Amino acid sequence: MDWDMDPFVVIAFGRKVFRTRVIRHSCDPVWDEKLLFHVRRCETSFKVQLSVLDWDKLSSNAHIGDVYFDVNELVRHAPQPDKDTGLYPVGGEEGEKGAEGMREYSLPLTTAKEMRWQARYNPVIRFRAKYQPYDMLRQRFWKQYLAQYDTNNMCALSYVELRAMLESLGSTLTSTTVSSFFTRYGKHPHEDEISIERTVMCLEEELGGPVREKKKRIGGNGDAEEGEDGGLNPNPVERVINIKNCPLCHRLRLNSKADMDIVTHLAVCASGDWNKMDKIMLGNFVTARQTQRELYTKALERVGWWDNRIRENSANVVIQNRMTGQLEVEKIQVYDWLGIRLLGAWSGMEGGQARRLLKSLSIKHDIKYDDPGSTKEIPAFIEFHGLKMDEILDPLDSFKTFNQFFYRKLKPSARPMECPTDPYRLISAADRRLMTFATVSEATQLWIKGREFSVARLLGEHYKAEAERYVGGALAIFRLAPQDYHRFHSPVEGKVGAMIDVEGENYTVIPQAIRSAVDVYGENTRKIVPIDSPQFGRVFMVCMGAMMARNIKMTVQEGEWVERGQEFGYFAFGGSTIVILFEKGCVEWDKDLLINGRALLETLVQVGMGIGRGKQFLSALPLRSPSM
Repeated sequence: MDWDMDPFVVIAFGRKVFRTRVIRHSCDPVWDEKLLFHVRRCETSFKVQLSVLDWDKLSSNAHIGDVYFDVNELVRHAPQPDKDTGLYPVGGEEGEKGAEGMREYSLPLTTAKEMRWQARYNPVIRFRAKYQPYDMLRQRFWKQYLAQYDTNNMCALSYVELRAMLESLGSTLTSTTVSSFFTRYGKHPHEDEISIERTVMCLEEELGGPVREKKKRIGGNGDAEEGEDGGLNPNPVERVINIKNCPLCHRLRLNSKADMDIVTHLAVCASGDWNKMDKIMLGNFVTARQTQRELYTKALERVGWWDNRIRENSANVVIQNRMTGQLEVEKIQVYDWLGIRLLGAWSGMEGGQARRLLKSLSIKHDIKYDDPGSTKEIPAFIEFHGLKMDEILDPLDSFKTFNQFFYRKLKPSARPMECPTDPYRLISAADRRLMTFATVSEATQLWIKGREFSVARLLGEHYKAEAERYVGGALAIFRLAPQDYHRFHSPVEGKVGAMIDVEGENYTVIPQAIRSAVDVYGENTRKIVPIDSPQFGRVFMVCMGAMMARNIKMTVQEGEWVERGQEFGYFAFGGSTIVILFEKGCVEWDKDLLINGRALLETLVQVGMGIGRGKQFLSALPLRSPSM
């Protein structure tokens, strides 16, 4: 290229964001850096995004281009364990950077807009990547670490060598347990040696054993296990490893975790460069009785990371897109900024003037966006939010007002339903930012900070007598942003009960407001709709208007039987929320949603996507059917 650049790369995978160093004055940079990150089972369908940017000291960094690749492709090509032994094939690494098993990638950079230089230079980014199962990493760690105690280099360990290795890890395995490593293969503990491969198999078996089956360490040949305060633990159990701090990344309080998690952590840290394993001495990180030793190595060649501060009451709203796994910063509309300002440092919204102002703004926007002249704002709205026009059912020129476009219908193929024949699979009610909590009390501890919030207040006067049935029950919060598909659907099948309107305010429902002292959910305008479901019991859907959104339209009738995924209603322009309540023990949320909920991170989901599973419903409610 014919200009100067200071490029760096940002790597994003799910909620994890990293960056390389900046290479000054280069149009053909070589970073030669290594990155390791965890991949949960629920993340194997995610993509990794690599964004190339041009660093600028004074102004914002210039975006050059992006590439994506599927993690699932690496998972499919991952090594497989031996069916008989469970051991993975672990060979030597090629060089100090560990290139063995790496897949080569050379991907063209794509830009948001066509650049003049793109066709001329065809820029690409080259890198190597591989996926390693945790079991494989642990086995590699064991083999590397055990080799340090193999004094005769015969790939086998004596009883003394094995006990020395375990002592260095603070292990509390009894002599009986260690001797069983030998006897199960017909070996005599104090006369024979056991191969490193068999030792790895025994150690992995011990790691995976249930805690209830581990023997209490009463007597034995070693010292009693130390407690957290340095005293003796009165009820010690056998542990394969018991180190307090990680000797590689210096993470604290590792001994509060399960043995398997500790070894996995060490294996991940060590995998940054297996050739440094022979320099690691763990003694200084176990207990006071161990010999003092110096740490010789550091963990990983880090590439740096960005802290998005998702839990802060900051101006940005950070969400995770469940379809891609990427973190996204939500674009905030002007009226939501106004709503935040009116909250006044996230509290103090009790003022009558503020209430009147919000209602006045909402009424004016209703009138404005129902006017035929409002259609001129549709193109700018589409461009600002990057809407997918190929998903919309009706042609653009068929919308006579902006509000008609706002609650547009989508093509049936745009939102397929997960598990269409399984009525116990709970599906998403809307295209929304979702928070799920196992119980209402958990939601109030972590997310809903309104001083006066309660289930009884949320359900209003008509249904407050039923609030006791939802003590200990699960709760989901679906928050719609203006760019979302604003029709909502039934998450379960069942019979629609009496629909009750509750007049109220129009506070914004973005996270900063929900985490303020104002009871937004208990004060906003809402429509309360029960659904009596054979699989989930009585489910309450509380459909709530928010900033600028007062009109809640239902497309079902009281007494009507609805199917999962059937359209339920829609919101006119503005922000909105649906709160769904379940009785205790009726639903179990998908694990990734619970993890994000406890991390105070909203998850972007779509209509029809599976979000939980119903349990056998045993309430006294009579079961409804379509014929009733």
